[in-house]
Amino acid sequence: METESPLSKEITISVPDSERFYPPFVAGRDQEFAGRGPFITVLVTLRKLGTSQLGYQISMDALETHEDFTFFQGQTGVQPIYNVTREHPGYFIATILSDTASGVRLLDTDQHPDTVPPSYGTLVKEFIIEGDRKGDDQPWVRVIFNPVRIRIVESPHCFLQRIQK
Repeated sequence: METESPLSKEITISVPDSERFYPPFVAGRDQEFAGRGPFITVLVTLRKLGTSQLGYQISMDALETHEDFTFFQGQTGVQPIYNVTREHPGYFIATILSDTASGVRLLDTDQHPDTVPPSYGTLVKEFIIEGDRKGDDQPWVRVIFNPVRIRIVESPHCFLQRIQK
């Protein structure tokens, strides 16, 4: 969907689902939740990268709720998802109109992946999370995004070139 004026456009971007993110092991006597939690927190943030790109970052921690408090924690690097100059040469990203963050908190009490809506924010449609499983654990999250709305603006240089023709 695009709404246009000579100098600016509001556009909607489809964001591809993330790959699975596995935060690294941090502490505890073992890497096994053994059915005791974990309590999981995930935060996803969207940001402008300069004036022409968008990217997101995922942060996740998973903490065992009893015994030796096995703990995994980490974040991805910024994952680029959109470059305005490819589809709209001469424009730059003025602002992000959609929510720029979503998060979820949950206590994972089973040994199966869980599909859950965000606890807050509308950047994310749903999180797919696996915390506890049989044997050594390696918690992970996969993020399913909602479309993102942004406003792009024609650069002054391109505008001047266009009106001088």
